[in-house]
Amino acid sequence: MFQGQVWQYYAPNDIAQVESWLSTTADAPVITFESATIPTFTGSGSETVYSLLGSPATGFSGSTTKLFPSSVFLITGFIDLLAGDHSFAMATNDGFKLTIGGTDVLSSNSQGNFGSTSSVTGGVMAFRLLYWNNATEGRLVLTIDGESASAAAAPGAEVPLPAAGLLLVTALGGLGGVSAFRRRAA
Repeated sequence: MFQGQVWQYYAPNDIAQVESWLSTTADAPVITFESATIPTFTGSGSETVYSLLGSPATGFSGSTTKLFPSSVFLITGFIDLLAGDHSFAMATNDGFKLTIGGTDVLSSNSQGNFGSTSSVTGGVMAFRLLYWNNATEGRLVLTIDGESASAAAAPGAEVPLPAAGLLLVTALGGLGGVSAFRRRAA
């Protein structure tokens, strides 16, 4: 599960300023949320954070009317990647910093499209994405190895379908046993 926090913050200039502000602010986030996948979104200045998060977000708490502009997002959790080289690409408006397994993978202080290839040790690793939007429209779209990161589920978030099938068979078998017992009793 990924955890998200959103703060109201006006016109940050760069990552260092946002990191410094986060480490010293006493302000509570105006929004917190959970998501089984890494959120991605594109929005105008008139949309709310709530509407941009859409269906992947659960455990939403806070303002449903907070507009997207002047927001700082901190999304943390864990991601499971194979060992080796992976390509990371980010389309943002405005700045961001992506850290995986304690290593800064990709960052920018401005809007645009950015990419890099990084080698990771593999396995379940800490995921941290810091993003901010100054004003008007914005976007946060992360891809990993050419695939949308919104499809990357947190470890353990997958639905174990084989176990669901076994549960169904067991339940149907139990109903059959009850039916046989009722016939003998009658």
